Amino acid sequence: MSRRAGRKKIAVFRFNDTAEEFPIYLDMVSGEFSIDLGIDHNLEIFKGQDLKLVKNEAYRYLEAIRKADWKPVIVVGYEDGTPAREHRIFIRYDRFFVADKSDGSRVWKQYVGGTEDGFPGQNTFERGDGKLDRILPYTPEAWRGLEKISDMVDALNDRIRVFIGRADLEKRLLEIESKVDLGFFLEGPKKEVSR
Repeated sequence: MSRRAGRKKIAVFRFNDTAEEFPIYLDMVSGEFSIDLGIDHNLEIFKGQDLKLVKNEAYRYLEAIRKADWKPVIVVGYEDGTPAREHRIFIRYDRFFVADKSDGSRVWKQYVGGTEDGFPGQNTFERGDGKLDRILPYTPEAWRGLEKISDMVDALNDRIRVFIGRADLEKRLLEIESKVDLGFFLEGPKKEVSR
């Protein structure tokens, strides 16, 4: 019999401060109790032979999360894994809240709200796990800077789309090899200046 097969739900642990409920299991083989906080709490599981101690441990964890000093952060990443001969500019960024736990690890919560400050929402898994990801403290100025980069990427994509659609595309492509500054190829059609 597998250890999982010998596990039986015997009760529910209720954290009254947030009205959350979590299953209490008893492993019928080992006699060990466990409280599984689930995906909303980073799959934290508390185990032990003494149910009262297991409940206290789970309560202390949930209480610490509830009272944590939540700091708003921005996770910024850049994706560079594109197939050969296909190039994309892709920047991703999102807002989260983090709180440091006593063991040095962090708990992450989703950002909720449309205001500048927002508030911590549902727990989420750790972010910033990509090799090019950066985690920055949230400031309105940093957020607006990222939005400006997004606008510039959109504008560049629009200009490339226009460039590819030009009637003189082949001529322009042949000229690129001899140019040091490639900015010329994104210029729009020359406008006649009336004098």
